Amino acid sequence: MELSIVALAVILLPQFLSGDGKNVHKVTKTRREFEEEIGIKEPSIDPSSAVNARGRSPYLVLIVISRPEALHERMAIRRTWTKSADSCGIKIIFAFGGFFKLKSLRDDLAAEEAAFKDVLQFDHLRDRYYATYSLVLHALHWARRNHPGAKFFGKANDDVWINFPRLVEFLARPARAKDFILGHFVDSSSQIATELYEDFSMITDAEPIMFAVGHLWIVPVYTLEKVLRVASVLAPNATLVADIVITGEFRRYRKIVASNVADYVNLWDLSEKPGCTVRNYTLLHGVFSQQKYDFDSLLCLSSLTCPSRER
Repeated sequence: MELSIVALAVILLPQFLSGDGKNVHKVTKTRREFEEEIGIKEPSIDPSSAVNARGRSPYLVLIVISRPEALHERMAIRRTWTKSADSCGIKIIFAFGGFFKLKSLRDDLAAEEAAFKDVLQFDHLRDRYYATYSLVLHALHWARRNHPGAKFFGKANDDVWINFPRLVEFLARPARAKDFILGHFVDSSSQIATELYEDFSMITDAEPIMFAVGHLWIVPVYTLEKVLRVASVLAPNATLVADIVITGEFRRYRKIVASNVADYVNLWDLSEKPGCTVRNYTLLHGVFSQQKYDFDSLLCLSSLTCPSRER
């Protein structure tokens, strides 16, 4: 039986990585040489502004994986749960790959970026829903380079509702380890994993592993540097699932702490109209545009903000 790409990478990684636990990869390359090594290319649409209106670097840069044509979902996110982003020091970036070169859609995206400054597109990457390893890797490189003052970086899908005040409070806990991945972790052999990932069969040759589902996962800058160094020995591949590779295989190999989001729930597991009880959760999955607007119509949810503090 042929080894999967991920399983092969796990076998080869020890040949490339240092084992001191302090630095993932002892290198003397320049950043440009490093990016060229793993095939990082510049985005075709590149949002600007590394600081907010008050001149501060973001506390967290959150990459939301979107689709070029999904303007309605991006607008719903901008108008609802990300309204607290500025008070929480969070920068939202919508990222996606290339598509058929339809001039009308390209013009629409250019206008969207001009209006919101939050669209990141890589034309040379094929746009896929699940197989996002290359896209997430490119987006994280872009975020690290353009927001060097950020403390955390993360990835989310667009069918979620995130309670930023609860999330920031969780990240800021004094006892938090400096090397961790925060997310909702599941076993790769579980039924929920196979239901969530259509391309999951790509790692069935490897032993079961705990990984964070793609609804939301976050890493501190220390861990991000480790992840990017590990990625330097595994070339971007259009068939890999970023969540499984980064939060599963990479995390296990480099002994990164898995920090579970306990207050996570699927929207369909709540009552028909959960109302203000939603604020008791950090993350809700299965929340589409109209449901986001329904939540935002409630003052208890639309008024969520982070306490004013220095970041």
